[in-house]
Amino acid sequence: MKKTGTKEPAGSGANAAPRAIVVGSGLSGLTAAALLAERGFSVTVLEQQDRPGGAASAFRRGDVTYDTGAAMMFGFGERGFNPHRWLMTELGEPIEVYRHEAMYRLVYDGKPIVFHTDRARFVADLTRLFPDSASEISSFYDFLEKLYFETIAPVQVFEAPGDVPLSEMRKTTTAGLGPQLKMLSLLFSSTESLMRPYIKNREVRAFFDKLTSTYCYTTIRETPAILAATMFVDNHEGGAYYPAGSAMALAARLEKAVEARGGVFCYRSKVTKVLGEGGRITGVATADGAEHRADCVLYAGSLAGFAAEMDPDGLLPPRWKRRIGKLEMTMPSFVVYGTVKKSVIPEGSLPVQMFVDNREALDEGDVTIYLPSLEDPSLAPEGWSTFLLIGPSLGSWPKPGTPEYESPAYVEAKRKEADRMLSLVERRMPGFIASLGSRIEASPSTIWRYLGKVRGSVAGPKQKMGQHLILRQKARGPVEGLYFAGEATVMGTGTPAVTVSGISAANRILRDFGFEPFIAGHDGRSAVTIIPAGTRGNAPATELGREASRCRWCEAAPCSATCPACYDIPGIMRRIEAGNIAGASQQIVAQQIVARPADARRCENCLASGGVPPCETACTLAKGADGPLRISRCILSLDGAAETPKEG
Repeated sequence: MKKTGTKEPAGSGANAAPRAIVVGSGLSGLTAAALLAERGFSVTVLEQQDRPGGAASAFRRGDVTYDTGAAMMFGFGERGFNPHRWLMTELGEPIEVYRHEAMYRLVYDGKPIVFHTDRARFVADLTRLFPDSASEISSFYDFLEKLYFETIAPVQVFEAPGDVPLSEMRKTTTAGLGPQLKMLSLLFSSTESLMRPYIKNREVRAFFDKLTSTYCYTTIRETPAILAATMFVDNHEGGAYYPAGSAMALAARLEKAVEARGGVFCYRSKVTKVLGEGGRITGVATADGAEHRADCVLYAGSLAGFAAEMDPDGLLPPRWKRRIGKLEMTMPSFVVYGTVKKSVIPEGSLPVQMFVDNREALDEGDVTIYLPSLEDPSLAPEGWSTFLLIGPSLGSWPKPGTPEYESPAYVEAKRKEADRMLSLVERRMPGFIASLGSRIEASPSTIWRYLGKVRGSVAGPKQKMGQHLILRQKARGPVEGLYFAGEATVMGTGTPAVTVSGISAANRILRDFGFEPFIAGHDGRSAVTIIPAGTRGNAPATELGREASRCRWCEAAPCSATCPACYDIPGIMRRIEAGNIAGASQQIVAQQIVARPADARRCENCLASGGVPPCETACTLAKGADGPLRISRCILSLDGAAETPKEG
């Protein structure tokens, strides 16, 4: 660790580590927490849900694992914009991923277009769709490639430009200051203006409207040129990926990195407001009445929700809150999760497919289906595939907690919306509905409740001209001690963008406290391994881990409810499965201190009393063929669980 002129934390000794509170354990919060912990900060992460990841998390029902939202990721490749690859390598956390043979298939007005990783092949297919505009399309992509490789790619930075001092920006390019200035100029131009000299055909422009809409919910008139130029080229250059075992594989490794460096996670801790004194933010309060104090607070959740609800004491400027409240949000989203027989999926289907009905505008006829089991056999039983179906939903959906939420009318509206979306898939995959094994519906209200996304706007504020990168919220907040990360602070959508926001926020805090920031770059190492489709990756390496992987991560866990020690059993098992033995052990020690410090081995007591421990009696697997999860033995085995992996 290198630090220069480190500030003395308030109320601490000169050598004490600065204290940071991170609110939210989505990828932006996890990234920032891990990097701050790596530099020696004392980090506490507060999360209202019971597990990490946010939209890049997962849940289980029976023997099926579902991604919460992020089922296709960029940024793991050797080339192109690769913040995930840099981050995992910097933290020394190995991860196995599948690389999609093609990014996805877009069925546009009944015509399939495959987004091959090979740009030339994709452009050739696109010109076949619009043969009268072949020369226009080829010229446009030639221009984009030159722009990308000469102007955008040489700027090797994983931070938002507004958060990087100019002196440091000069160090992050291989081609001098000129490309950086030219790249910044692209922030103030729209994609439409970028296309105007090349694309004259109205139908081709309509196609690119759809293309930018699928990427970031904006038309070419709204989309900043730098965003489109990066997407149109870099997504092919770097490729698309899926973490083996679900998106939770990435979140769990970041959680492990934080806990390995002394960081602490407090799940089921809903932050209700910020605290402050002397003109600075000094902590947060949670719904249980607790107050958490620190030298800085990083809020990594919905900025709109923060401005509307987290400052009842008026610590922040009213003008700032009004500005945030006026941001135009992306469309609300509706999600259907489920399983379907693989036999009904047409041969040659890709893990990601988009269906577009209306060529003229983004509407509810545009849906995307993710079929991760086509690559990852660990997610569902043999012969079945998980799916995640997502699309915009323009109906009126209630706020969680109101009388309308979970009313019979609301439940019926969810069913009808899911039926409508499934019918769009049925048109392309006949027999799909009849072959369903399960389905779970998540309305914009559900997304608001579980992910904190106001009104179910999964991508936060629109990435449009007028509220794009330079004009978006910076990592440093309007009051000293307050910082932000998340989709409202970066250009672009998806997991690489929010990861960059976490890097930006961590570096902003490090600079403010006199610590050395992280610099993008690679030395030939990589913690990322690409594995073939059909193989199992990120699997537990020990017998203990394999037993823990049977856990269903129950949200209302009956095992924890009956445990004399009140352990967070799903949280402990989830950590053991991911090889996070230190984090699992910390959970046990922390609960022993809080509950009954004189009785340090309660699992041992349960086993010694004879019979089945109460947690295992209550386990949802108890009636299955393999019996309940051996919870007590897993917990008691933690002391020796870091041994050499055993064959099994």
